[in-house]
This record gives sequence, structure tokens and C-alpha cells, in this order.
Amino acid sequence: MHARGEAALGRGPGLSGAGVSMETTYREVADMLGVRLEGPTVIELASGDHIDVDLIFGGFGTDKGTLVAESPRLWDLKDEICASGYSWSMFGPVTPESSITREDMIDLLSDWGWGGSADERPHWLRDRVEDTE
Repeated sequence: MHARGEAALGRGPGLSGAGVSMETTYREVADMLGVRLEGPTVIELASGDHIDVDLIFGGFGTDKGTLVAESPRLWDLKDEICASGYSWSMFGPVTPESSITREDMIDLLSDWGWGGSADERPHWLRDRVEDTE
């Protein structure tokens, strides 16, 4: 399954979202972990349709990566996004109360799993446990 739905990151000691964009907040944590991010950018899907994304987490979810946006349009195009070789996730907006820790990001990225080449797999990435429900 490529879809991951809306990501809920924990609150607690970490980088505060106060006064900064989602992109900036997630980029700071990703930089700490050495995660390759692209964006904001426009992605062309297999149908030729285009979608604006805030970030692409390269190598996570699939080899092409996971598209992230606050836009509900990701949900509308989820099947086409997956057919185009990407995973997707919708993050809620960063608010002054938001906080993203290194551990939160590791949990999130571990849940998405690694789709890139084995030699580029981050050493801190945990093995993903599949839902059995």
C-alpha cells in the first residue's frame, strides 16, 4: 500500500512550528537526519495531470519517494499518484503548538519504509512493522 494518509507528528521537545512554514520545519528535522528533500515543486503524473507538492521525501515509501502537501488534492489523486510510482502523505499545517522531534521523524519515515537503493538506506531507519488488523 502506497498511501499513508495524514501524518500526525507528536508534540514535545523538538523544533517548534511557531512562525515558520511546514516546509522549513520538516526540512530542519530532515537535515538533522540526512534525508534528501525536494520541493516545493510540481509533479507530472502518468496521465499528464500536474500536482503541486510541498515536499518530496526521496527514497521513502517508493524509490521515487513520498509526495507531501497540505492540499486535499493529494487525496483526490491518490490512485494516480501511486500509479505514477510515488507514495503520498498529507500533513496538517504547522501551528505555533506544533513540535517535531527527531524521534517523531524517524517513526514517520520508518512507517513509510525505504524504497530507495539498499546502499543509500539510512542507518537509523527502523524495520517497518506491517499492520495485522
